Amino acid sequence: MVDQSLFNPAYRGIGYWDAMRKPTYVGWLGTSAFMLLTFVGGHVLGSIAASLALAESWWPECAGRPWLRRRGLVGAGRVPPAWWLLVLSKVLLGVRNVVGTGWVSVAMVVVSLVAWLVAWRGWRVSGRVSGGGRPALPA
Repeated sequence: MVDQSLFNPAYRGIGYWDAMRKPTYVGWLGTSAFMLLTFVGGHVLGSIAASLALAESWWPECAGRPWLRRRGLVGAGRVPPAWWLLVLSKVLLGVRNVVGTGWVSVAMVVVSLVAWLVAWRGWRVSGRVSGGGRPALPA
């Protein structure tokens, strides 16, 4: 949503964009199912899960402890929105086809609901890692 590439039919004039977008285009979503899966999946797995897995495999004795306390979470929670605003301001300078405010609003509501749910329910890890407290190596 931030760089708006997922919803732009001619994003930055990339030649192969249509080849990725058109075969699985979903009109009511305004994007391609393939691109949605690969972009979101790539960010979740590559940017988030892989980083956490690596860090916790390097220090397995710390894997069961929280990385940040309440103040650290509040501070860390301020960084992504600032980064998003910076990226979005640069994107809007050079792109004609941008996502409408309706889709941005829906995305913000979904993200807010997920954040609220995690905060309300609490983030809990159940059980211990098998194998003597050491995480399994990735396949």
